[in-house]
Amino acid sequence: MALLRSTILQRGRTMLTAFYRRLGSNYKDPGRISCVDMTDSGLLIQLNVNGSEKTHKLPYVYLRDNSQNPDLLTHSRQDRHLFDANIQATNVQTSDHGQQLIITWPDERVSYYPLSWLLQHLSGSSTISGRLPVERELWTNNSFESTLMKYDFDDLMSSDSRLLDCLIKLESCGIILVENAGLEPRRALSLSDRIAYPKPVVYGYDVMKLEVKPNASSLAYTNVQIPLHTDMPYCEYVPGILFLHCIHQVKGDGGRTMCSDGFHVAEELRIRSPSAFEMLSRYPIQFGDAADDYVGHNIDAMQKPIRLDCMGDIVAIRHNNGVRGSRFPSELMDRLYDWYDAYYKFSHLMYDPKYLVEFKLQPGQIAMFDNTRILHGRSRFDLGEGVYRYLEEVYLDWDEARSKARVIMGKNN
Repeated sequence: MALLRSTILQRGRTMLTAFYRRLGSNYKDPGRISCVDMTDSGLLIQLNVNGSEKTHKLPYVYLRDNSQNPDLLTHSRQDRHLFDANIQATNVQTSDHGQQLIITWPDERVSYYPLSWLLQHLSGSSTISGRLPVERELWTNNSFESTLMKYDFDDLMSSDSRLLDCLIKLESCGIILVENAGLEPRRALSLSDRIAYPKPVVYGYDVMKLEVKPNASSLAYTNVQIPLHTDMPYCEYVPGILFLHCIHQVKGDGGRTMCSDGFHVAEELRIRSPSAFEMLSRYPIQFGDAADDYVGHNIDAMQKPIRLDCMGDIVAIRHNNGVRGSRFPSELMDRLYDWYDAYYKFSHLMYDPKYLVEFKLQPGQIAMFDNTRILHGRSRFDLGEGVYRYLEEVYLDWDEARSKARVIMGKNN
């Protein structure tokens, strides 16, 4: 028991050090548990941090459910047991000058809670998403150049720290540019494989080849302008990250990549027209796609153009006018004029010069887009003898990318 207690305390001190490092604080005093009172349903825990006292209430069932003792968990994976919500503690004390909370349970088992764990969990979470803990950067045309981070392909392939930085930046601003990727096919796949398995879709198992071809089933395989959109809103599980590797590019002004920060545009719509924002974030609409390209498919989904979490924060944009269907929720049928007006305002705002950015991908560059956020498109280009434009596209799920980032973070702690 003494060895177990020592191990948990050491783990707690390590967690506390990492916690303050993330805060960027030079303050050395880790704080303390200054007082603990037992009630019928839980504990009143008073913490002193940086000279400030604050009392938190936690039910016994939560504390038992979150016991930090390995012997109270099922396997090495730390699976949880299920406890009666009416469980109560028989004894509570602190140790190590207020650095640890100790609880004894009716079955005589003892749980140890380092102060570091309490600091990280007592205030709850400010977000319900699985996003990486980074601040979101909203950008405009004026700030795009300073926001866009560029990474070297070989650095990302060889350095975990650079890859982690890249994934965090992609989470933060939604777009990354990778340089010196070369002109060999499947380099985008190599980069995505460095993170996780690629996401198969109906247009390709791993790599989609974007080039002009006859009887195209998608604008991506033509030379006409592709309006701003997010990819595949007709899927329930939309691809999270898009890799776009330029191998051959047309000369002249055509074939330019267009993009706009969908989160920023939606926030602007929330300010300019709250009713339009409410309309697009409340009601799902139909998106669908049917073709016989890589495989025959017929996919259909109802999606909200602006998706919010339960706290009202924007978590996803679903916009692709080319695959937008005609089906609406029954409760919206009497308000269709208002919906179309809202949709027009949103669609028009994303092309506002304040938000629209255009640049031309050069051979050897890979653009990485957050497909749940960045509205992207392409300008028209002329066809002619000797004209050839070839890009390769790979998809990846955000769950996999965030998992990779957390694994690297864990190695660095």
